Amino acid sequence: MHRPPKHCFAAFVVAIIILISVGWLKWNSLINTCNVVLPQTVVYSTATCSSPTKQYVPRLVLTTSNEKLVDFTENLLRSIEKTKTYPVLIVDAEDETSLRALSNHTYPKLHFRNSHDVSKLKLLLEYLQLGLEVFYVNADAYWFRDPFPYFEGSFDFALTKDRPRVWNVGLGYYKPTHRTLQFLKRWIELLETTKGSKEQDILNKLLSSRYIPDLKIRLLNSENFPNAGYFFPMYPALEKCRIDTSDTIVFFAEYIANHTEKKTALQKCKMWINNGTVGF
Repeated sequence: MHRPPKHCFAAFVVAIIILISVGWLKWNSLINTCNVVLPQTVVYSTATCSSPTKQYVPRLVLTTSNEKLVDFTENLLRSIEKTKTYPVLIVDAEDETSLRALSNHTYPKLHFRNSHDVSKLKLLLEYLQLGLEVFYVNADAYWFRDPFPYFEGSFDFALTKDRPRVWNVGLGYYKPTHRTLQFLKRWIELLETTKGSKEQDILNKLLSSRYIPDLKIRLLNSENFPNAGYFFPMYPALEKCRIDTSDTIVFFAEYIANHTEKKTALQKCKMWINNGTVGF
């Protein structure tokens, strides 16, 4: 019986080793999809190491902070920790004071940008162009529960409303669809070329014009994602809090005039966390 040369047998063994190695690498890659490194960020996925078959969704949370918002940003981080959700969170620190103050925070998936003159919308566009889904929240927000199940399904972006035809930009979830990217580029262009314009005003004018006729916007209802006008029953008075928060997902303190009033309102409604203690 003819035997193959020894070098053929050796080649066969090497091939088996390579196949096993490739298989291990693929499995290891699947396990590590919880933290996939992309340019300038780390991607958070709803897939977990214990259930890698769940649909992989690369996403992050984006907020903006500065010297005046450091305490609110810390409170936001603590509220997210309380939900045990732990998404990757990018803080755009607008000044060195906020960057230094927040850099020692213990939140496990905290990353920073120090963009200075780059607008929130340009940062948002940058991450969307990387193929990421982005949940933008103001630093004065407070998380009651995991919001991500509310962002499943087919749409381009999701926003709250102040009034029937007025959309709010303080909180929004954006998917990297062609329509979203096209809309955002036009939004940025108009904001830069329209003197004295504001993000929210340009957004609403652009939506009213039906610039992209087939744009799919999901409404985040005020029961789940309330601003101050919906959360406080006697608004503009802030004396009484919403009693039943069982359906409240994320609150953001839009329409409270100043820092002191905002903080007092959050403390009164048990939305202020100091070193693990809720309240004052």
